[in-house]
Amino acid sequence: MYYEEKIIDGVLCWRNNPDDEFTPYTAEQLSRKYEQEKEQTLCLREIEEELRAQLARCVDALEIMLNVNVVEADKTYGTAYKHCEDAVRAAKETRA
Repeated sequence: MYYEEKIIDGVLCWRNNPDDEFTPYTAEQLSRKYEQEKEQTLCLREIEEELRAQLARCVDALEIMLNVNVVEADKTYGTAYKHCEDAVRAAKETRA
């Protein structure tokens, strides 16, 4: 399937075949296209917000797991897992 859009003399145009002439969008087509793009943008923002929330929950869970492991490791290995704490701190700063 072929589809191409191009702005010609300030007017958005389209064609379905590379050999065809470009056809200018009508005002109605542009209005529908605008509404579709607006709806898609809102949907993508909701997805982004959910992904950020999931990432925050993952970082929190990782921090809990690492803190538990650091406490246990300190009993056996001293400060061998200090770098884990630093990684969690850096991830939290990036998230903020």
